[in-house]
Amino acid sequence: MEDFSIVPMASQIDEVRVELLACNEISKKSGLALTEKDMAQLVDARFKALERTGRVEFGGGVLKELVQAFHGSKYVNAENYRDILEELQDAFYYFRGECDGLISDKELIAFMRKAFDGEAHGEIEYLVGTSLERFCMKLRGKRGDYLD
Repeated sequence: MEDFSIVPMASQIDEVRVELLACNEISKKSGLALTEKDMAQLVDARFKALERTGRVEFGGGVLKELVQAFHGSKYVNAENYRDILEELQDAFYYFRGECDGLISDKELIAFMRKAFDGEAHGEIEYLVGTSLERFCMKLRGKRGDYLD
C-alpha cells in the first residue's frame, strides 16, 4: 500500500494565512493575536492533522471557526493561544472522522467549546480523552445519554 501524504500548495498556505490574519481582528478583542511564526506552525499542523486522519480538505480549514468559538474562553490566554488552537484543530479533525459525519462542523465545535469551558476546565487532554470520546460514542448509539 502506498503512503498517503498531503503536500499543500502555496495557494492553500496563503489562503489559511489570510484567514488567520483576519482571525487576529476577532481575537484581539480578547487580548490574543497570532504572530507570523504562529500562523506558519498552525498551517503546518493543519496539514499534518489532515494527513494523520486521512482527510482531504479544500479551503481555509477550521481554524477561523475555532478562533471564533474559543477566543473568549477564560482558559485561553496569550501564552497558550497558539498551542490551544493547534490541539483543538487536531482534536477537531480526529473527532470529525470519529463522529462518522453524524453532526455538522458547527455542532462539533459548539460541543467542544461547551465541554472545554465546562467539565474539562480548559484541559485539552480531558476534552479529547473523555468529553469528546463519550460524545462520539453517544452519537454512534453506543452509550448513555451524554448529549442530554
